[in-house]
Amino acid sequence: MKIHVGSFLLGVVVGATGATLAKRLRPVGVELLSLGYRFADAAQTRLAMGREALEDAVAEAKARARGFLGEETPEPLVGATPEHNGKRTAA
Repeated sequence: MKIHVGSFLLGVVVGATGATLAKRLRPVGVELLSLGYRFADAAQTRLAMGREALEDAVAEAKARARGFLGEETPEPLVGATPEHNGKRTAA
């Protein structure tokens, strides 16, 4: 088997260049990964805040639908039962 000198030298040059560039490009790669993690954390925080706002809106709508909030009960009724639905009955 004959070794082609040109191919051998090209392989050596590519290998040496790759090793040199890897050392120099590592800080760039680390910075890009850091930026990616910061972006992911920011997106996750925004999603959590949006999810919490949606849960609050759903809870408020559920409370209004069940009559716990709204104009029909200006002050909270202490001891009100669901059978009365917030309405006062004559004693």
